[in-house]
Amino acid sequence: MSSRKPRGERDYIYARGGVFYLRFQYPPALRQSACEYYGREEWPPEEARSLGTKNRVEAEAKAAPYIARHKALLLYHAARTDPDKRWGEFSQVWQMEPNTTTTLGDGTLLVANETHIMRVKDGKVVSTEPNRMRGVVLLDRAAVENEPAYIEAQRAQDNLRRTLVRDYDAEMIETYLDGRFGPCAPGTAKRPRPDKGDVALVRSTLEAWRAHSGGKHLKDANRQEVAAFIRTEIDNRATPDKPLAGLERVKKGVKFLIAAINNDIEDRARSRFAHNPFANPNWEIYDRDYVPGRKPVPFSEEDIRAIKANATVFSREEYLMVAMHCATSVRPRGLSSITRDEWVEEAEHDTEARLVALHRNRVFYVETDKDAVYGKRRLPLPEALLKATWVDGSPLLPPVIQGPLFPTDRTVLNREINEKLRRIGVATDDPLKRLYSGRHRARQRMNACNHDQIRRYIMGHSHERDPHDTYGGYRAFEVKRWIDIIGF
Repeated sequence: MSSRKPRGERDYIYARGGVFYLRFQYPPALRQSACEYYGREEWPPEEARSLGTKNRVEAEAKAAPYIARHKALLLYHAARTDPDKRWGEFSQVWQMEPNTTTTLGDGTLLVANETHIMRVKDGKVVSTEPNRMRGVVLLDRAAVENEPAYIEAQRAQDNLRRTLVRDYDAEMIETYLDGRFGPCAPGTAKRPRPDKGDVALVRSTLEAWRAHSGGKHLKDANRQEVAAFIRTEIDNRATPDKPLAGLERVKKGVKFLIAAINNDIEDRARSRFAHNPFANPNWEIYDRDYVPGRKPVPFSEEDIRAIKANATVFSREEYLMVAMHCATSVRPRGLSSITRDEWVEEAEHDTEARLVALHRNRVFYVETDKDAVYGKRRLPLPEALLKATWVDGSPLLPPVIQGPLFPTDRTVLNREINEKLRRIGVATDDPLKRLYSGRHRARQRMNACNHDQIRRYIMGHSHERDPHDTYGGYRAFEVKRWIDIIGF
């Protein structure tokens, strides 16, 4: 057994001018083995080729088939030069069996006779090469399984198989980018212009996943691994004063990855994904204020007074989020989905259909929320919010809601709010108080509501299916009298 340490894959790859190259060197004895193994009359002392990339991971993927071929040659050379001839039985085979044909993936036809192999494309011979005999060895695996050359050849083949799987991911990403930013057919809607930063972000997110998982295929990821990957990426971009400094970029990259996988899954005949393991990550858990298994206790009225007294600590958007969450009980996720409001007029009648009152209320629309049943709902703005003012005396609510009421990312906004609630002494760890404590206070104050289904409608809770459980199912004035109980 040779004591020489085998060369690894990285030993064959080197950088020049930022671009990676691949190089193999062949001493005289190895050249003689190469001539036998490949069926050639001569072999060069050195082979070098550009891998055409400045990315190390991509370079290693492109080099894998060449390295696997070279390791197979080294295995043949070790068997050929072994003085004990215990590796196995040597023989010779044709490079391509004469009088046979093979069709390649691109439609090229290979035709072999006893002297040549011809490449035929579109009915024309495009190239010809000699068809020679080449050396092979039928290995006695029990005798050579501990030999370094055998181990390295097997390792190179395993790496090649993993690389081919990883290439599926890269191909999937490029297909997605081409569909999102590539040329479109005449007469169809124009696609968005490619943003070089976005394109680079999609590719770099895939490379980051490969580095984190050790080259694991995306389809083989599980939820725990995805969560750990996201946490690692956020931590890598964190600064001492801003632990979530990189959250937005990580989130954007992961969302692109989710979209690429969803795009691939649509082609079920070809896709290797049974499901999307990256779908619907819970971004809230990456906030350092998240404490799994513990629910916040309700804000007290003293806490509400402290928040209002320290309004200048918050930005206007942050203070509006706190006030609206506390006064309506709508989750921050639901508040972030608000993009419109309107004034509605509704007539109230008694049991004999006589007009009792004409109600006019300003309502807002929650487009999505955590709960699938009550998530999409229309709620009236409570009096506490309609009368709320900012520190300069202007109304806290905009005159009209047109577009996102809270444009800042919800996770970032929640983190800033909780940090400032802690600063003014409202947010604590024991008992646990966070922004979400406002929702628990609302639930506590609405215990007086004797209409259980309306209370659940306001809160966005669901149990059994309710006939009013549709978008705007309750009239605004029916909900208004109960939502006003919460106050702020």
